[in-house]
Amino acid sequence: MDDNNIATLEGGIFSDLIGLEKLFIDNNLLRDLKAASFRGASNLKKLYLRDNRIRHVDESVFNDVPQLKSLTIEDNWIETIPRNLFANMRRLKELSLSDNNLDDLDDSVFQAISSTLERLYLANNKFATIRAAVLNLGSLQHLDLSDNYFKSLPNDAFIHLKRLESINLNDNALSAIPEALRGLTSLDDLELADNRIMQIDTHILSTLTRLEELDLSQNFISSIPSGAFDNLRSLKELHLDDNDIRHIEGNVFAQNRNLKKLIISENEIDELSGNVFSGLHNLEDLFLSNNPITRMDERAFRDLSRLESLALENTSMTALPGSPFSNLVSLEKLDLDANKFTEANDVMFRGLEHVEDLYLNHIPFKSVRGNSFHQLGNLQVVSIGPSELTSLDKDLFRYSLKLEEVFLHELEFSSLPSGFFRFNRKLKTLSINGNKKLLSIEREWFKNVPSLRILNLMNNSISSLQPGVFDDLEDLESLFLSNNPVGTLDVKLLTKLPRLEALELAGMALTTLPIGIFDNLADLEELDLGYNQLKTLDSYIFRNLFSLETLLLAENGIESLSPELFYGLRNLNEIDLSGNELTTLETHVFRNCLNLEKLDIASNKFVTFNLPQMSFAKTLLDLDISDNMLTTITVTEDLESLFANDNQITGLESVASPSHDLTMLSLANNRLSDVSTILMFTDLEYLNISRNNFNQLDLGRLTGSLDELEVLNVSHCGISSLGNPNIANQESMKVLDLSHNELPSLPLEVLKHFPEMEMFVLGGNKFEDLDADRLIQNFKDMALVGVDGTEWNCGLVERAARTFEDNDIGFWSGELPVVCSDRAFNGVCCK
Repeated sequence: MDDNNIATLEGGIFSDLIGLEKLFIDNNLLRDLKAASFRGASNLKKLYLRDNRIRHVDESVFNDVPQLKSLTIEDNWIETIPRNLFANMRRLKELSLSDNNLDDLDDSVFQAISSTLERLYLANNKFATIRAAVLNLGSLQHLDLSDNYFKSLPNDAFIHLKRLESINLNDNALSAIPEALRGLTSLDDLELADNRIMQIDTHILSTLTRLEELDLSQNFISSIPSGAFDNLRSLKELHLDDNDIRHIEGNVFAQNRNLKKLIISENEIDELSGNVFSGLHNLEDLFLSNNPITRMDERAFRDLSRLESLALENTSMTALPGSPFSNLVSLEKLDLDANKFTEANDVMFRGLEHVEDLYLNHIPFKSVRGNSFHQLGNLQVVSIGPSELTSLDKDLFRYSLKLEEVFLHELEFSSLPSGFFRFNRKLKTLSINGNKKLLSIEREWFKNVPSLRILNLMNNSISSLQPGVFDDLEDLESLFLSNNPVGTLDVKLLTKLPRLEALELAGMALTTLPIGIFDNLADLEELDLGYNQLKTLDSYIFRNLFSLETLLLAENGIESLSPELFYGLRNLNEIDLSGNELTTLETHVFRNCLNLEKLDIASNKFVTFNLPQMSFAKTLLDLDISDNMLTTITVTEDLESLFANDNQITGLESVASPSHDLTMLSLANNRLSDVSTILMFTDLEYLNISRNNFNQLDLGRLTGSLDELEVLNVSHCGISSLGNPNIANQESMKVLDLSHNELPSLPLEVLKHFPEMEMFVLGGNKFEDLDADRLIQNFKDMALVGVDGTEWNCGLVERAARTFEDNDIGFWSGELPVVCSDRAFNGVCCK
């Protein structure tokens, strides 16, 4: 019963379903759970009521489902749980009340299920404290209290949870590891990420001897005290990333011999001593990225013989000391991106015989010695660039016989040595991209890579492609040549590529295409010819592309299309003709394209466009006709998405039909003065009518007719009034942009009728009062508030920012940098 519009459950509707065991009523419009709603479902075991509008729950509603083992009422609006709600549910094992508005629970609310409940989810509510009496749950194994408002917890909060195995306290405001955790001797998973913890309390952690996973990421921890984890002998996974840790003492992990994953990325660590990871003989994954490491002892990794993955990205190292990886005999993945090495050699990679993936991107290499990878016999993926490398040694990959993927991007070489890939017959992906000094390619490069499936040669300076250059790549499936100044293509260039499925030839200064160049590409599905100068296309250029699904012809200066041009393209699904000089389309130009669903003709010169008369009117789902000169357009019943921005449209027309499928409509920057011609499209979920001229907008009329609307943008319309504030609740609205209008005051009486709103943009109006508390009090799921465009009072902005932060709401100041006339706070102009 998911995803309907069910608003009520009448008692007795399940009376004939005595065998029913699972019931899903997610994503509906339920407001109340009334007594007897589930009468007859006496054998129900699992009940899901997620994502409804439930505010009130009758105390006896679950009396008719005594066999229930799992109950989920998350993502609703419940503020209070009746004291005896679970009185007749003595078999309940799993209960989720997450994503509601709960801030307190009666001490005896779980009394009836205290001996059976094993999993309890209370995440994303409004709890600031919780009492031990509430959590008198002797069988509880998992507790989720994440994303609440806890700054601290009573010391005895968890005193009854003797069997608790995992607890999630992420996304709160805890300033210390809670004393309440002390003595939870069954706990194996503790999550404390995204709090305000400044110190690691060894006395509390030392009591959690069975702990296997500990997450302290996204806090304010500056140091790891000696012995911090000594009693955590079972620990397998430790997250310390995104803190302020500056130094790690030697041997601090020496007692954690079972540790398999250690994440210390995004800290302030500047040195790795020789014994920093001593004792971690079973470690498999180590993440040290985004630390300013300037000094590293060659012996730092000596005990990590079972390490499989090592991330040292962006650590500011200018050189590696000796052979620091020589003991990493099990390492499979090494990420050294964004460091400051100037040279690569065999010494730095010594011991990495099992490495499969090697990442050397964004490193200012001056040279990579020819023997650098000679010990990497298992290398399968290597990525290098950008850097100033002007040449690569012909023997660089001599011993990389298993190599499958090579990425050489934004380097400075003008050619590759003869026989560069002669030992890499298993190569499947080759990308030589963005090398501006590369003027030509040679057939010889590819003659020893018969397994190649993907070849990317985009964004180089290749000025010509010789006939036969790709003739040895008969199994090639994707060829990307865009953004090279080739100018002309030989008719036989692609003859030996019968398995090609994707071909990109955009931005190559092509003025003509030789007839027959695509004739052997019967398997081709995607062809990009955009951003060339193909003003005229021969009627038979696409004649054998029977599998073609996507054809991109944007920005070519095309003035007309031959009626025969697309003949035979029966599988064509999408065509992009934007940015050309078209004034009309012949009604039958796509008559053989029986599956055409997407058409982009934006930025042409259409004055009229008669969609219902087109041969593809019944199949077309998405149309973009923005930036033309239309004054109106007719919507067909099957069209689902219409973008017609930047025209001169005063209203829409539609074919006669009892219903329309249109769900996305964008008419920004037109000449609309009212919304009457839009109201017939009652399935709309997205509507952008910004930069029109409404002055007065009857928002109630609009949302009342379009009751499935999720996104509405009416910015920059000169709106001074939203009409009668007494409008019906519209609970599908998620995003509302009212910015840059003439509204005299914050329209709170209107906004409260959109309780499910997640993003609201309000800046650039005439009001200067920003009552953040009142603004968000009715919006449980609000995630972002946009204020750009108004020069607010600085004190008001600061207070609002604190309110938003306390409620996990983003404070959006706009996408573009703004020059403020006075001051700014968090990027918001203020005075």
